[in-house]
This record gives sequence, structure tokens and C-alpha cells, in this order.
Amino acid sequence: REKVLAAYYRNGTSAHILIDREGKVCINVDYRLYRAFHAGISQFYELTSLNGYSIGIECVNTLYGKREGPYPVPRHEWEAYTQEQMDAVGEVVFLLQRYGRIPGFMVAGHADIALGRKTDPGPRFDWQGLYKKFGVGFFPEKRQIQNLPDLRDEITLHRFLSVLGYHSDPNIALGCPIWAFCAHYCSELLSTEMSPGIGATIIRCITSLYKRVDPITHQRSHHIDEMCENLADEHPGVLSEFIAS
Repeated sequence: REKVLAAYYRNGTSAHILIDREGKVCINVDYRLYRAFHAGISQFYELTSLNGYSIGIECVNTLYGKREGPYPVPRHEWEAYTQEQMDAVGEVVFLLQRYGRIPGFMVAGHADIALGRKTDPGPRFDWQGLYKKFGVGFFPEKRQIQNLPDLRDEITLHRFLSVLGYHSDPNIALGCPIWAFCAHYCSELLSTEMSPGIGATIIRCITSLYKRVDPITHQRSHHIDEMCENLADEHPGVLSEFIAS
């Protein structure tokens, strides 16, 4: 933890909350009063420069160590998070979501908001476990997907991923949002190239978001519903089974 704090001061960066390997929670910046400098150039849905809109949480982890990466590094070579860390993250994020009225789909990793530039928390971060145990964040329901769109087309892929908050940028390689999505929702399929399994997971995420009532805030996002319905109108054969506009 001390090395991480020293790196913050040395690099001019910061996070509101730091969680060490033993699950100890250190509040570095009062998130009620000040922004922390953890996101940098970033975007999620229509929000940009997310230092001004987010609460930054970081966990002590070496990610992929000294290997040259991140994209060539397979999932099993990333450092795992301890259960103590994951439990601490779950408890902290639950409280932030509950009292800040933050919907689960707005809980994101740095890799989700800074495509191609940030990779944390990486593919060993247990998003699914957090959702199952604490109800925090968002993770798709298991459901059979019969019809898959051809998401190898860049414009179509970006259109689908935009419903999940990922933005398109002509200066960012297409493999970056694919990798970030995999690291968050299907790390066992970690790749920079599309596959039927990744495509099916994207559809599961979108259809699971539709008319979803958040288990913590008990709210539903009509903006997300509208995005899903517009996408269903564009691709009726794919989404009409789950989404009706």
C-alpha cells in the first residue's frame, strides 16, 4: 500500500479509495468534496473526463507484472485479487451505490472508460462474484441466444457496445473495446478479436439491461430502455425475442 501511495505522489495521480491485499480500506481523497485524478482522458456513455464524475477505487495488484502487455498476456498470467480485497470492494461499492443512488451499470473499470490506455482491474477481477454476493455493479443473466448478429463489422459492433457504455473512437483500435468488454464480462474468452461466444455475451448484457430494476437503488433506467429499443428496431431478428419497442 505504501508503494502505491508513493507512486501516486510521484506521478501526480490519486484515487479516492485504496484497498490493499488484506482488504484494508484507505480513504485518500474525500469523495464528498474533491475529485481524484485516476481516470484521465476517459468516456463512459455520454460522460467524458470522468475524474469530475466518478469515485475512484483502486486495489493493490501487479496486474500482468513485468510482462510486455497487456493484450498478449493470457488471463492466467494476470495476478489474482484476494478474497479479502473482493469482499472489501463489494462492501464499499454497495454503500456507494445505495447512498449515492448509483445504478449498477454505471460501475465500471478503468479499462472500460479509457479504451486502449488503461487495463485495470484486468481479467482476474471477479465482477460476477461481486454481483452475486453483494448485488453491486451489473452482470448479465444466463440465457440462450438463438440469433447472433455479425459483429465483425466495426460500425455494428460499436453500435451494440454503446448500449453498455463503450464509446467509439477512430483513433482507438477495434480490439481495445473487445478486450475491455471480455475482461469485464467474459474473461474466459479474453481476446482482441470477435468470436460467437463474445457476441452472445454482448447480447446477453444488452437484453439483461432492458427494463432492469437495480437490486440496490431499486431504480430503472428509461434511457437505457430506449437505447435497447432503438437497437432492437435496427436488428429485429436478433433482439426482438427479448426487447419490444
